[in-house]
Amino acid sequence: MTTTLSLNSNNFELRSHNGKNGKDMHPIAEPPKEPRDQWGGQIEFLLACLGNAVGLGNCWRFPYLCYKNGGGAFLIPYIICSFVIGLPLFLIELSLGQYSSMGPAHLYANLSPLFKGLGLTSIISSMIVAVYYNMIIAWTLFYFVASLLGQDWQHCGQHFNSLNCTTINDKMNFTNYSISSTEEYFNNYVLAKSDGLEIMNSMNWRLVGALFASWVIVVAALIKGIQSSGKVVYFTATFPYVILVILFIRGITLDGAIDGLRYYVTPEWSRVKDPTVWRDAAVQVFYSFGIGGGGMITYASYNKFTDPVFVIKTKVRHSLLVGIGDFLTSIFCGSVVFAMIGYMAHALNKPIDDIVQSGTVIPEGLSQMPLSIVWSMMFFAMLFLLGIDSQFAMVETVITYIFDLLRNSKYKLNKPAVVTIAGFIWFLCGLPLCTNAGVYILNLMDTYAAGIPCLIVGLFEIFIVAYIYGISNFFQDLKLMTGWMPSDIMRSHIIVMITTCSPIAIAIILYKDIFGLLYSEEVITYGKYVYPSWAQWIGWSLALISVAAIPLGAISHLFYVFTSRNVMKKLKASLKPTKLWKQNADKYLFKSSHPIVHTKPSLNNFYINGIPSELNIGPENGVINPAFISM
Repeated sequence: MTTTLSLNSNNFELRSHNGKNGKDMHPIAEPPKEPRDQWGGQIEFLLACLGNAVGLGNCWRFPYLCYKNGGGAFLIPYIICSFVIGLPLFLIELSLGQYSSMGPAHLYANLSPLFKGLGLTSIISSMIVAVYYNMIIAWTLFYFVASLLGQDWQHCGQHFNSLNCTTINDKMNFTNYSISSTEEYFNNYVLAKSDGLEIMNSMNWRLVGALFASWVIVVAALIKGIQSSGKVVYFTATFPYVILVILFIRGITLDGAIDGLRYYVTPEWSRVKDPTVWRDAAVQVFYSFGIGGGGMITYASYNKFTDPVFVIKTKVRHSLLVGIGDFLTSIFCGSVVFAMIGYMAHALNKPIDDIVQSGTVIPEGLSQMPLSIVWSMMFFAMLFLLGIDSQFAMVETVITYIFDLLRNSKYKLNKPAVVTIAGFIWFLCGLPLCTNAGVYILNLMDTYAAGIPCLIVGLFEIFIVAYIYGISNFFQDLKLMTGWMPSDIMRSHIIVMITTCSPIAIAIILYKDIFGLLYSEEVITYGKYVYPSWAQWIGWSLALISVAAIPLGAISHLFYVFTSRNVMKKLKASLKPTKLWKQNADKYLFKSSHPIVHTKPSLNNFYINGIPSELNIGPENGVINPAFISM
């Protein structure tokens, strides 16, 4: 028996030959027939990760949670949860994605076949979230256009206004029944909101147009995969910071801005002991880091095998860099928002507590500034760009699954066509959100479809890496990709976080989330509207649709095991990586002449490109000296 190694710049194969007749046995490993896309550079990858992590939640959800949970005191549990949950999971997802060069579904099916449904959970969750998340982006697009057309939210007396409509300039006439013009503009014009989920009898064609335009932009950016989106992120991931800086400089010059900032950073230390504060902080970490949804795995899978997941030339760690960038962005966005809130409180002569409770305060505040059209356009353009990057990640996760599934099939896939068809289907799924009951549907989807599935995925990710695949194997893979091994102190920290702290923290949060929603007397509400019980069951169905993929995947695999031969052998293999798991690593090792561990053939019978090994004395002419390969 002899072995032949064929190596060129595009593919590799390791074959066994029967000495005399040279007949080939089956290949040990083969790369995909269709080459996988790759990032144009590390800057593109880093900006894409930052764009995915930094989204609408940084400018809306984070400031609200700071207000709700004791101001500056919320930052303490948020920082701790970032290091305990966020950074370890972020490192795991980037490392696994780059090592395997697979999307979430194929990654877990090859890392631990029994848990092959875990990747599908991430993909299904991303599919559902992408439906309503793009509706929110469409709102920002709607407001951006409305800013150009005269900011109608600052006026009363329009066809959608009530008799109780009051503008900020009529502050002397405010009563307990007054409704701000910005609130009526959002509810009565933008949303055309009905009185409840049960009343869905009209379509808001203005929102349909905004949603269609939003999907057109997403499809155009992803039409060629990361080859096009990788260039788009240079603008979408950086320009929001330019706008934020401008808005911050303008905001702190307004009357009352310092009062708003003081309210923002002043902590209520008693709230640090409240478990609810820690729960909100942990959930915000999942939203902020973009983990659990498959986006980070997908982005990392387009890296070259040796691209530094955790280190770059200056030894700056990607996961730490993105994590700190996301955290600082949240703080900075909060500063911009609370400076505006302080100004509004001063203008209306109201306590800041009353101002924060109004979700339409920012458009109203912007309309009172000099050159208000310019400031409004900049603010809503910033929100649009912040949201669109996160949308890119969710859509790319699903598209990647489709291409990985059919990459080696007989079907020739046309990426622009697939992306266009997928975007149109998503648009159709989003049409119910454009009805007069759309905002109630969106709130229901946001409550159930994202948080619980992502937490469950995060818990299983940690369990698989820590207790099935093994921490030692994980570190060895990291060293193979980057040539870097964490120091003893850092390695100890990562091990403790991954094996103990992270799973315990996520399990506690899940327990409180699931049992809180099931058995708590509190009901789901939107403003003063209370959802009926049947609506909450619909919400649970949305969560179960994605989570059910985990047990169903395990059941299907066990059925395959118990209906085939060698049951015990295959049962043990259910928790071990498949041969395809190391295919990307083997490809790199073949190409780079690094040590390869395989069944030891005899050097006397080793052939390279059909030439006996003793004739191959160096890497000239595209061949490799077997002396460079450990047997």
